[in-house]
Amino acid sequence: MLATLVMFGTVMIFSATFPDTASTGGVGQYSVLARQIIYVLIGTAGLLVAMQVDYHRYARWSLVGMVAILFVLAALVFVPGVGAEVALGGFRNLVPGITMNGPREGGFGTLRDRVSGICAPGDLICDSPTVRNPLRAVGQLVSAASNPVHALYATPKYWEYNGATATQWMYAWAVGVIDGAPHPKHF
Repeated sequence: MLATLVMFGTVMIFSATFPDTASTGGVGQYSVLARQIIYVLIGTAGLLVAMQVDYHRYARWSLVGMVAILFVLAALVFVPGVGAEVALGGFRNLVPGITMNGPREGGFGTLRDRVSGICAPGDLICDSPTVRNPLRAVGQLVSAASNPVHALYATPKYWEYNGATATQWMYAWAVGVIDGAPHPKHF
């Protein structure tokens, strides 16, 4: 059963990533699949090793393990693309790609008349804080966790335009784009 789930997951990851990697051609188009297979082999080896240890030993180390995992997960906040994006102003040379926040420079290019972006202040998805002190970043993330701006776009609490919530405005905008699109005759 476990092997079936692992194979199914690997096929799903391959099918989801293949369109992006197919343009590379050759062996490169299978790079994500190869990496996933390596992860499956490492996980399987870890599983076989863990199965050899008496589970009572795990119970003795469970608190230490939980604390260690908590620290690892907290550290992952500072890795670009994992969790909330945080732009650490003073660490650009140390961590590449860490400036992925704020408005898109140059906008949306040729699509600017057909694309709109909405971002409420404090939304960690699109308005991540620029922080020079990692400890301060943790405080900002904790306060954001108790105030989920991104989940409240259907309310006027964080974003409204002419009395419309972000959801209402986006719906009206999309209806306008669709209604304004050409309507060719159907034969």
